[in-house]
This record gives sequence, C-alpha cells and structure tokens, in this order.
Amino acid sequence: MRPVFYTTCHLNGSPYSLGATSDGIVFIENTPIDDVTKRHWFDKFFDTNQLYQDDNHQLLVRCRQQLQQYFDGKLTTFDIPLDLKGTPFQKDVWNSLLAVQYGQSKSYKAIAESIGKPTASQAVGAAVGQNPIMIIVPCHRILGATRKLTGFRGGLPMKEQLLQLEHIPYKE
Repeated sequence: MRPVFYTTCHLNGSPYSLGATSDGIVFIENTPIDDVTKRHWFDKFFDTNQLYQDDNHQLLVRCRQQLQQYFDGKLTTFDIPLDLKGTPFQKDVWNSLLAVQYGQSKSYKAIAESIGKPTASQAVGAAVGQNPIMIIVPCHRILGATRKLTGFRGGLPMKEQLLQLEHIPYKE
C-alpha cells in the first residue's frame, strides 16, 4: 500500500483533515484525522502505519489554498488531481458528481441516469454519502427530487452553507 500524507487545518471556521497520495487528493473531511482513519473506507484502501503528517506536502498545500479560495467566493472550479478510492460503482457516481458545475444541482435520480443505472437512486445516495473528498467532489450539490435537502455527511447545516455560497436554491 502506498503512503498517505495528511494535514489538518481550519477553513471557514471549521477544522478539516486533508489527505493525499503521490497521485492526488484521497480525502477531505470535516473531522479530526483520528476519525478519518476509523472509517471502514480508510482501512480498505490504506494502512494506518503508512499515514504521515506533512503540512508542506505540495498537493495538500494546493488543496488547502483552493478550498480557502472557494470559501472566499473566488474559486468555482478546482484543478487539483484526485485519487478516488472506492468500488467501481462508487467511482462512477463520484465521477458523475464532478460534472455537476458550481451553482448547479442534480437529483439522485439524475445521477443514477447519468451512469446508466436509472433505477439505482438509493444506491447512488449511499455512494454519495460515502464520498471521501467532500466539496471538491461536490456531493453537497445533490438534492432530493423536489429540491429538498437530504442527508450530508458533513451535516445539513454545512450543506446549507455550501448551497448558499453557490446560490443554489433548495427546500428545507
């Protein structure tokens, strides 16, 4: 298994843990690093014995800068490499999320249709909820069919904040 480098930082008033391999960003979480490593997803793809703090890692510094620009309203498109780790279905869903542009939203059904699985809305919802790279892989832009707020791993208040930042209308 390849090493994972991480840093912790405060962005937009909240703590974040960012992780990267040599190929790209592997996680952005609004939780402490200890909580990240306890996720089943992390154990499946990485070895905690190969997790190293590196606050100056080039990709992590760039990621932190781009996230800050996003929160400041100065960045609408991220251009940082990602190293998506998940099942083939999850990666299909997450790649579909990457096509949802800043200021736009889609429903779970629309994502299911975009990956050729029109009856898989619930499975899409599960994959969206397991997205390890929040904000850059924009799971917050996915709403219920009636534009209603639905679950978000970062919490509904954070989802509302991100939608408001991007001026995306939604129903509470």
